[in-house]
Amino acid sequence: LGPEHPIMTVNIALAVAIGARLLPRVNRMEWTILASAGTIGALFGTPVAAALIFSQTLNGSSEVPLWDRLFAPLMAAAAGALTTGLFFHPHFSLPIAHYGQMEMTDILSGAIVAAIAIAAGMVAVWCLPRLHAMMHQMKNPVLVLGIGGFILGILGVIGGPVSLFKGLDEMQQMVANQAFSTSDYFL
Repeated sequence: LGPEHPIMTVNIALAVAIGARLLPRVNRMEWTILASAGTIGALFGTPVAAALIFSQTLNGSSEVPLWDRLFAPLMAAAAGALTTGLFFHPHFSLPIAHYGQMEMTDILSGAIVAAIAIAAGMVAVWCLPRLHAMMHQMKNPVLVLGIGGFILGILGVIGGPVSLFKGLDEMQQMVANQAFSTSDYFL
């Protein structure tokens, strides 16, 4: 539903189509993985996200060691990240004021925030397979995408454009704008 989906779909389709014609002995799934990794590396400007994704995806019971399975996708992601770095210069550094001195209340409040984040994450992990199964009971893919878009629209109305979080500009806006409350960030 996001802007990345059509870009990734076109990149993967082109890589598989061209790669399968030029090197037919290479499996189509391998072309898919290479194109996905390269596109993820280009979108995020770093191969780290691709490494995290594919370390879980490619973790099968194969006799081939994990590093051997990860090497080509990591190189594709690094090439994508380098290409992005050549044409665009994203600034991921944020202007955050210097923090004076840590106190015991900082450790306590940090532990509370971490516990809340873990609890919210565990609720999301519990809900995801149930929502996924419920959405797949609907046979019409247009209805499924429509419901997903409607939910994203509701989130956009509640939290504003920043809650849709399109990228670097919104991240910098969240840090620079002191008008956001805790509930805004949670949304």
